[in-house]
Amino acid sequence: MTRLENLTIRAKLLGGFMAVAFLLLAVGATGYLGLGKMDRAIQELQSTGPLIDAVQEMKTSVEEDQKVVMVLLMAPDANRLDGAWKDHQSFAATFQDYATAILEGGDTGVGTLTPTSDDSLAAVIRGALAYHAGEYETLVARIHDLSRNGFTFAAQQRALDPQSPEHARLQSSMDQVEEEKFTLEFSSEEIGQQMTSMLTQVEEKAVIATAEVARSSSRAASAVKGGMLVGIAIGFLLALLTGYIVAAHIAIPLKAITDVALQVAEGNLDLNVDMNREDEIGRVAQAFGQTVGAIRGLTLEVTDLAAAARDGKLGHRGDPGKFGGAFADLVRGMNALMEAVAGPVRLTSEYVERMSAGEVPPPISQQFHGDFDLIKANLTRLVGVMEGLHSETDRLAAAAKAGKLEVRSQSEGFQGTWQQALSAMNQVLDDITRANQVAFGVLERAAAGDLTSRMEGDWPGAYGEIKNNINVLIERMDQGFGQVSVSADQVASAAEQIS
Repeated sequence: MTRLENLTIRAKLLGGFMAVAFLLLAVGATGYLGLGKMDRAIQELQSTGPLIDAVQEMKTSVEEDQKVVMVLLMAPDANRLDGAWKDHQSFAATFQDYATAILEGGDTGVGTLTPTSDDSLAAVIRGALAYHAGEYETLVARIHDLSRNGFTFAAQQRALDPQSPEHARLQSSMDQVEEEKFTLEFSSEEIGQQMTSMLTQVEEKAVIATAEVARSSSRAASAVKGGMLVGIAIGFLLALLTGYIVAAHIAIPLKAITDVALQVAEGNLDLNVDMNREDEIGRVAQAFGQTVGAIRGLTLEVTDLAAAARDGKLGHRGDPGKFGGAFADLVRGMNALMEAVAGPVRLTSEYVERMSAGEVPPPISQQFHGDFDLIKANLTRLVGVMEGLHSETDRLAAAAKAGKLEVRSQSEGFQGTWQQALSAMNQVLDDITRANQVAFGVLERAAAGDLTSRMEGDWPGAYGEIKNNINVLIERMDQGFGQVSVSADQVASAAEQIS
């Protein structure tokens, strides 16, 4: 047994394959003897297979055409009549094409048909084809012409005076059309039933022919199957023996390695592969154990990098010198990933810090890619918004300082909260300007001598205090000037008395 284990896998597999090859040779020889008969039976079955489908297509075309005939009888307008007539022509062509293909052979939508060799089936097909082209088509064409005439008479009648003789004549013609259509409706049902009956006979004969071919194919298959069973019975024990050898000396050790690999794939790296063999499987087990160790070390290195990233230590890097080949490249790639993430994060932190301190930093000149470029674009857009806000507030402050209270911020160039903030500033200026205009108007009229003017309306907060103070001031001025006027009148009266 030990000598067999130390054989190379090539030798083991070669022996097993030779045994299986003898088994296949025996089974194949038995099967080959019946291939000729099977091939002929299959070809015959394939040639008759589309026949049933072709007959079914003929039957379906007649059934659908019967529905079209009802549309021709009851079409509401000429457009619907023309559409139904086109549908009828399509179904009639389908019926004729499949009937011709069954009789003469040819390619169809259900496959390639060979000319039928069944004389009785051919006779029924020819009868159905003649009946369809004769009485059936004549009836449908007459129905179409009557419906077309009815629409023509109706169109002519609408253009006439309902009391005219011509109107009455056309109404009579239309009544005759409807009576004939009513009669033809029953005739169409009888002719349709006759067509369906003929196609049912065609279908029955096609089924009988196909069933006979199927029985012939079944007999041929049974003969081949019996021969193959003999070969399988002879090679069964040999196959069992070969399978046992392969399982015991190749499959079972490989399954052990596979089980370990599956556990490694699930994240379990605390495993050892102990297999004392000198063949290829032993060397695979040894190499797999080394691979597990390398993966274990790589996992620890990646875990350290992840912990550093989680703790915000973006300057931490892995040591690729601990590994070789692709594992070292992977550590370098993780380091590059850390650097790719750290750069934008540091830049974002710097810009946010500067903007939080009231500084508007310059646009970002560094090049980034992917989502990092999106971060750059958003930061650049934020810087632009901050510059715009700073410019708008400076412009408003300068205008207010110069007494230009009509100047407003251009909030249309901003969005969201920034637009709301500038709109709120504009609203504040609107409120201040409106209060000033009202107050200045009252004071201007008072300066012109009109002490009856007052600030009207409800003014909240400080605006209310301004309103009250101005109204009190003008009221007291009005009272004071009234007293002065009374005193002046008294002085003038006293002077007159003295004189």
